Amino acid sequence: YEKELGRVIYIDNNLKTAHKSSVLFDLIDNPSYKSCQLVEKNDFIYLGVAGQGIFQFDSYGTFMKNYPILDFIDFQVVGNNIIFYNGIKLTIYNTQIYETESIKLPVEKIKNAKVEGSKVFLLLDDRISIYSINN
Repeated sequence: YEKELGRVIYIDNNLKTAHKSSVLFDLIDNPSYKSCQLVEKNDFIYLGVAGQGIFQFDSYGTFMKNYPILDFIDFQVVGNNIIFYNGIKLTIYNTQIYETESIKLPVEKIKNAKVEGSKVFLLLDDRISIYSINN
């Protein structure tokens, strides 16, 4: 993401610019935000801007959707789900039926959480804890 010009740039496997989106300042309300997260998954690009949502683009940089996920610290895309951690709970947002499901985490003071298969990995101050979850 090129913050100064407000656009997503898609870089191919040869590290060359393949596509650029149009300027996104019309989509992103406050271009002076401090951080954002960019994820590429299944030929889509997801730009997460805290307080504004997760924006989905195709591989050409064309805007597709804005998911109303505002309070995330970190997110990942798994299949049709956006899984995000907000400092309190882990939430799964289904992008097909627009429903959320929260997972209660077994410990506190978690810095970050990630899901891989049926496991959830929790980053704590002094360790990484791994737990099984039911799908």
